[in-house]
Amino acid sequence: DGEDSGKSNHVVGVLLIDHGSRRGLSNARLRTLARHYDAMTPSHHVVRAAHMEIASPSILDGLRELVEELGATRVVCHPYFLSPGKHATQDIPRLIEEAVMEL
Repeated sequence: DGEDSGKSNHVVGVLLIDHGSRRGLSNARLRTLARHYDAMTPSHHVVRAAHMEIASPSILDGLRELVEELGATRVVCHPYFLSPGKHATQDIPRLIEEAVMEL
């Protein structure tokens, strides 16, 4: 139908962003969540994980993978925090803006 025409040519990226940890298991949990989420989304969606600080990949690296390597034409950045504190409402939006300017 006309509403879906051409949309399948666009890749939508979803970037799940947490704080990042020195504990590898904590970072692995976000990657596992991203893989499960990715497996449940339509084929033209790709889901990846990134960390605000401490661990890799960074927000910039996550955006770079989605846009430059996977061809995302639209990216939804989703902070993965328990509550809407300063990191989720101020720090991450600022880091996303800085990363977009570098792409």
